[in-house]
Order: sequence, then C-alpha cells, then structure tokens
Amino acid sequence: MHLKQALLTLLLCPFLAFAKAPQEDIQNIRFLAFNSSSHLLLHYNPVTSSANPEHAEKYRADMQQLNMLLQQTPSPELQAEGARLQSLIETLEQHRGDEAHLYPIWINPILESQARLDSLAQQLDPESDHDSSPLQTLDRLMLNSQRLLLYYQTRAFGSLAVYIDDLKQGAPETLDQAIRQDLATLQQMLPQQATELSKLERSYNYIRRHLLQQTGEFVPGSVAYYLEQIGLQSQQIAEQLRQS
Repeated sequence: MHLKQALLTLLLCPFLAFAKAPQEDIQNIRFLAFNSSSHLLLHYNPVTSSANPEHAEKYRADMQQLNMLLQQTPSPELQAEGARLQSLIETLEQHRGDEAHLYPIWINPILESQARLDSLAQQLDPESDHDSSPLQTLDRLMLNSQRLLLYYQTRAFGSLAVYIDDLKQGAPETLDQAIRQDLATLQQMLPQQATELSKLERSYNYIRRHLLQQTGEFVPGSVAYYLEQIGLQSQQIAEQLRQS
C-alpha cells in the first residue's frame, strides 16, 4: 500500500509543480488588470478626455500582456474571468463616442470583472498581503497604488460603481496610510535602495492631496502618470532584489 502511494506521488510530481502560478506572475496579472482598467477609464472619460489614443494603446497593450500571462496560469477560473474581461472591453469598443452618456452601462461590468479577476488571483497567493519581506512589501505598495489609481479614475469619470473591496465605502485614507507605512518600512529594510525609494515617496506625496480630496477639480492624467510610475518603479526595485 505504501509503495503504491509512493508511486502515485512520483507520478503526480510534474503536475503538482504547476498547481500554483509563480508569485511574480500573480502580482503582474493583478498589476496589468488594474492598470489596463485605469487607462480604459482615462480613454473613455467623457468629461476630462477626448479619447486620447495613447490611453487606448496602453490599455490594449496591458490586456495583451495580461492575456499571455493568464494562458500560463493553472487556474481555469482565472482564465475564464480574463476572457470575460476581454469580451466586455470588446463590447464597449463597438460603441461610438456619441453614446458617451451610456458608457457606464458597459464600463461597470468591466470594473466588476476586473475586481473579480483580482480576487481570484489573490486567492492563488493568499499570504502575499500579510508577508513582511521586502519583496512582498514592494508588491503590496505596487498593488495599493494601483487600487488608489483605479478608484481615483472611477471618481473622475463619474456615474460608475466602485468594486474594489477596500474602497467600496469611499474612504481612501486607509490605503493611503498603508502606502505611507510601506514606504517608511522599505526605507528601513532597503537602505541600499534609498535613492530609488525617495523618488517613490516624492512622487506619492506630490499627488497625494488629489487622491484624498473629496471636492475640487480632477486631474486624472497627472495622477495616472505618478501612480503608474510608483507601480513600475516598485517592480524594478523588486526585480533588482530577485537578481541580487
């Protein structure tokens, strides 16, 4: 009996190796889903944008990378949600600019699908939000900045629902506190990266007041630039740590 169990284990080993997607891929999937959704909102925003083609190119490029990563994941449910997200975006793209007042009809399901995809991806790496290692702290900083970015773009667009669990109550202060804490923690954990981390902190402090404001003029383009830079630079520092 024990011999049979041992043989079965050996036979299953190649499949068990793929039972969980690499943590780095999961974080990239989450980042790309957030970032593509934010640029989609920037492109279709009827108030502050004139359908900037650069934002369209960006969300489509992010979706292309996202779809490639999803094909390599072992989760059929995650792949199915990615396919649904792509289909919903294609449906939106079929509508003309003179239907801008109806955009929420097609965009809200996109935001809901993105939130579900993020939840499914997080379930594949449940310890990531609680790990205090430098790499996980950088990943958390990257994702929290993306959460705030999508929340801000949703508010700037208007007439859209919020599907991000941390922000359904409309209070970004908790995420703001988490980002500031992670930035301070990283300065202590990674003194050799002090210059790069200081740049991240300056970028965040520069647009922080816009993220927390409840009234006033929205600046979605500027906020997108700085928060996306924080996400990308966090990924670069993480890659440097992995290679060291």
